[in-house]
Amino acid sequence: MQALEKLAQLLAAKNTEGTSSAGTIVQPIKVVHKLELIPCDVMLNSVGNYLRWSRRVLLIFKTKDLEGYVLRGMDEPTEKTDQH
Repeated sequence: MQALEKLAQLLAAKNTEGTSSAGTIVQPIKVVHKLELIPCDVMLNSVGNYLRWSRRVLLIFKTKDLEGYVLRGMDEPTEKTDQH
């Protein structure tokens, strides 16, 4: 219980002063996530399987909500940290 009270005091001090009880400046932590896409199991072999390949690649992009960058030419986001 004392640990929770101490934590509450430290957080309150941070919110009011912008510094911790030791006098050091508290910096916010930026969370950056590595973007990992699942591998495409369809190899592009010229025009023979382009339709099958393109559908698979778009499905992979849609799983990460990235299809807009390919289809609509969206700009790269300037903020790289997690917004959720």
